[in-house]
Amino acid sequence: MLRQSGECFHHFSSMDEQEALFRYLQRVDEAKDPEQACSFAMEAIAESTRFAYPSVYLLDRRSDSLRLAAFAGYVPSVTTIRRGEGICGRALATGEIQLVEDVTLDKDYIVGKEDTASELSIPLLWHGTLLGVLDVQSPEKNAFRNEDVRFLRLLAAMLGSVLSHLETEKQLTRNLERGKMFRK
Repeated sequence: MLRQSGECFHHFSSMDEQEALFRYLQRVDEAKDPEQACSFAMEAIAESTRFAYPSVYLLDRRSDSLRLAAFAGYVPSVTTIRRGEGICGRALATGEIQLVEDVTLDKDYIVGKEDTASELSIPLLWHGTLLGVLDVQSPEKNAFRNEDVRFLRLLAAMLGSVLSHLETEKQLTRNLERGKMFRK
């Protein structure tokens, strides 16, 4: 398990990662809802990095479980994950990054893609509020370097911010609509 530290985010291992962040920042303002914001992030990862199997699960507060919001490069076989179930569910339960270098050795692993050998699950947080989990799977054991974790942490933080702002915008719009109804 990897714990979050005070590492700086400005040193990435490749131009691909910088390109992925740039692509995401260019498109994210177009997002109309959380699923679209997540989809843009997954597309940026799949198109600009070596990570072939990214996905995002968002927290459904009513059921206290994660639901698949977006993916790229494959179709995950798991669409709902309960708190504490699997690597993503463990990230949700602990609020900590889960780095599994060999999924065959992890008792919590749930098959999401047949050829997965390693997995990295990063909680989506915004000001301490858990919003979901960014998950990346690889067909290689020990696939994730420290630079990869830093990059994906930064992308997860950016996505958390976007998701929070989209929710705020949605609430403001709802309140404005209610106000209009009362004025009539």
